Amino acid sequence: MSPSTPSASIDGVVAVTLSRRPSFTTTLQSALVFGFGTAVAMWVIFFITHLPSLAIPAQVSFALFILCICGGAFLAARQQAATPGWLAGLAAAIVSALVNVLLLGAFIVKQPPTADPASTIPASGASGLHGESLMSLGGFFIACMALGVISGAIGGMGNALRVSRQHSSSHWLSRFAIINTICFLPLLLIGGLVTTTGSGMSVRGWPDSFGANMFLYPISLMTSHQAVFLEHSHRLFGTFVGLAVVVLTAWVLLAKVGGGIGARVVGLLILVCIQGALGGFRVTENSLFLSMLHGVTGQLTFAAAILVMMLLLPSYHTAATAVADPDARKRKALASALLHSTILQLIMGAAYRHLRHADSPGANHAMWGHMFFSLIVVGAGVMAATFARSRPGDQPHDRLMRHIGIATVACVAMQFLLGWLAFYFVHTGDSKGNIPMPEELATATSLRPTEVIFRTLHQGNGAILLALATMGLVLSKRIWRATLPSTVGPGPATAAAAT
Repeated sequence: MSPSTPSASIDGVVAVTLSRRPSFTTTLQSALVFGFGTAVAMWVIFFITHLPSLAIPAQVSFALFILCICGGAFLAARQQAATPGWLAGLAAAIVSALVNVLLLGAFIVKQPPTADPASTIPASGASGLHGESLMSLGGFFIACMALGVISGAIGGMGNALRVSRQHSSSHWLSRFAIINTICFLPLLLIGGLVTTTGSGMSVRGWPDSFGANMFLYPISLMTSHQAVFLEHSHRLFGTFVGLAVVVLTAWVLLAKVGGGIGARVVGLLILVCIQGALGGFRVTENSLFLSMLHGVTGQLTFAAAILVMMLLLPSYHTAATAVADPDARKRKALASALLHSTILQLIMGAAYRHLRHADSPGANHAMWGHMFFSLIVVGAGVMAATFARSRPGDQPHDRLMRHIGIATVACVAMQFLLGWLAFYFVHTGDSKGNIPMPEELATATSLRPTEVIFRTLHQGNGAILLALATMGLVLSKRIWRATLPSTVGPGPATAAAAT
């Protein structure tokens, strides 16, 4: 039998029977999962350790980067039953290195020799690249591959600790969909920091940055001011998310996954492209409206990514055979109420956050609407969570539904608390936080760290609540449809249930 032989195609998901021999396809799929997972961890470490306000030594970030590469390669080897450990680790390390090229450009460019050392203007276009840049890039790849081979070889030792069977293609696709949604989280949080601190206009130009290629803006200039670092990091993380969605789209289309998932993932890609364009035009047009629209559609795009992830999860497909549940219809209705009320709450919150910068009278209307409507969101959240937790059964979809319920009630409680803390710090502060242009950064007023932290946490936790509401609605609707009288009975088996 060949390394991968299709055995069934049910519910739009192709079942694959795999031999114990190494398969290029499965090795690549594993590498994409662990490579992107490693890369997103490294990018988060980069952001935290390079924040100008923290001044963390470079040695710390360097050590953490090495740990990430080694950890990703080690885990990749552990999860590959038929691929040699060193090869699985090498493949994951190469993928992470390729993704990190988007970030590495900032470290391998130099200012032109004639430039003023104190100048904040970068070398135009790609002129900052030089002979040593290619050597640095090559050295980076060699180091990553060496660490991947060594860590993968260690991870491949002791077969008793490795997985007992080779995972199916649908397993790796669902795991990559999870990684794809995780990539959105730091982007949303950094975007929240940009809005809170009024850093949205701190970097002139788009898609360039002060005339330089976006990926070749020097790290020395990037960390010269907190606002510049936040805005430029937001742009870079946006490209990371875009790349992840492109890979997910290509994977789904090449795998010929049915059930309408292909159309939905293409729709997600289109949303991501529109979102990037909105962010760029917000800068070029200096538009407050586009800024607010960008903030709202960013979270809705995240919800779309959650939808795609849910459609690819094994738990979603096992729900096709869900047992009858008298509360299924109520659970679906409450999940829908929570999702739509959360979206309305998101719009009012975004309106307040952005209109406040312009000292607009509409900011107060948005604020009071946001505060009073929060009671409706809390009520819908508690009821939806209660019904989700009451789902009987011990199948994967049953357990996932109960976990969603537990997480939802915790998230709603946290969001309500963070909302009042954010309200307190906003209205006891001295500054509304203007949106300065690059030439105004030196004299711009900074917000208190506590205000920045709690306002951004409130925004970020709101995104998590939106994700949970989306997950709850997608799964509850799937279970409800499966338990309708016309569909009760043995449903189609699905290879996506493989774990």
